[in-house]
Amino acid sequence: MQEEKLLKGVGDFFPFNVFARSRKARLESGLLKAQDTRTREWRSKGEALRQAIDDIEARRNRLVRKLELLEDGDGDLMRDICQRSVALSAERNGKLDELAAHERERPVRSCPDLLDLIPLGEVDLTRAPEPVLRRLFEAFRLEISYDKRSGIADCKVTLTGAAIDQQGRIAADVMAEARAGGGGAAPVSRLFGAPGRIRTCDTRFRSVLRIIGGSVAP
Repeated sequence: MQEEKLLKGVGDFFPFNVFARSRKARLESGLLKAQDTRTREWRSKGEALRQAIDDIEARRNRLVRKLELLEDGDGDLMRDICQRSVALSAERNGKLDELAAHERERPVRSCPDLLDLIPLGEVDLTRAPEPVLRRLFEAFRLEISYDKRSGIADCKVTLTGAAIDQQGRIAADVMAEARAGGGGAAPVSRLFGAPGRIRTCDTRFRSVLRIIGGSVAP
């Protein structure tokens, strides 16, 4: 993909998805749908692991009952049953470890209100100096993935409660720099007057907000 087209796509992504007044309305429907999907998939996998553990335990219990009914002369069969029981115990322990790891990967709750802490305003990012843009991209954790088959690049940024103050300040600086170069109206910032609940929602809800969009075709 040509660098000029990629930069234009990124330049369109921020004003449309991050700085526009319609940003929250555009985000919420897609965000809730994605969050519901992640939660359903997480629960489904957990249920499958628990069912697998129950099945292994039931098979092992059946072996134990068979072992209890064996006559003393069935040494070979007793040894085979014991070996199989040990193997099932190892399989069960592996599934228990997998379930514990899965429980630690509970889907993070998203917090759309974080967007309220980012300045609003029209901006032409092509007017901002490159070092300033680099600060913006780093602060918002900009990620770009390019699909060679479709010729489309997708942009993704992440907002977190722990970094939202810095992200808001850098966004305001970038918009001011772009405006100084003739690139749009003055930004409207809500950062310093925001309610405490919003400013700390990432900490309290362990929330991470992801905005996905800004496709760029060559």
